Amino acid sequence: MYLRPVILVNEDLSEGVYAASGSNTIMNTNSDWQITASLNPVEGNKNQYTLVVSGKHATVQGHFGIVRATFTFSEPIISGYGRANTSVSGATLISDTWSGNDPGKEFSYELTVNGPEGLQLVNADMQCRNAWN
Repeated sequence: MYLRPVILVNEDLSEGVYAASGSNTIMNTNSDWQITASLNPVEGNKNQYTLVVSGKHATVQGHFGIVRATFTFSEPIISGYGRANTSVSGATLISDTWSGNDPGKEFSYELTVNGPEGLQLVNADMQCRNAWN
């Protein structure tokens, strides 16, 4: 199914202008992680989305333990669930998941998000919750 792209201009958003055609992808790199998150609408359900998350160590050191990802949406969401432990507060979804990977090795998981029609992913960030190896 093709959804016509929509241009939104909003000074409150971090980039200012977003183009959307049904799904949107955020890429972010911080001192620990490179994260890519993509929000995709579930066909036939205008209030459900699949959030596909992949992370990779941005540093040379490896990590073995819990990783926290924080996602911010354009509007408050109802729920988020999947492979990770999740919590929701307004437009923010936090997921804690296990990561036992080597530097540079990517891992991924999916979450289901329930929210309003037209929901957009605004930001994604990933941080280590345990000590380095």
